[in-house]
Amino acid sequence: MRIDGVGVAAPANRLVQAYGTPIARNAMGGEHYEEEWVFDKAHAYLISGRVEHLASSRQGSCTGRGICVAGTLDDAKQRFDGFVRSEDGNSLHCIDAESACSLVVEGTRRIRRLVLQCLP
Repeated sequence: MRIDGVGVAAPANRLVQAYGTPIARNAMGGEHYEEEWVFDKAHAYLISGRVEHLASSRQGSCTGRGICVAGTLDDAKQRFDGFVRSEDGNSLHCIDAESACSLVVEGTRRIRRLVLQCLP
């Protein structure tokens, strides 16, 4: 699972290649992530310089399977077997039990944000 070619455990320089120089880099005081990198309409959380969470609402952001911001939830469900609709109907979730990661596609009809997240 990847968004804009960046997957879980990717090194920080992949974020720069995909999104450019971060607007901000924030140290995290919590127990789950060490650092947050903020870009225009995207952000990532890192541990030891590697991506653990990535979210993008950029127009043109896509997964490797062609699920893109501004696409439809129905199209996403057809492109990626295993999506489950959330209780509130505002997102689709696809969990990879082997990696403990999930791809979340947010939006009611049109995709407004893609999120790749893992359990810390």
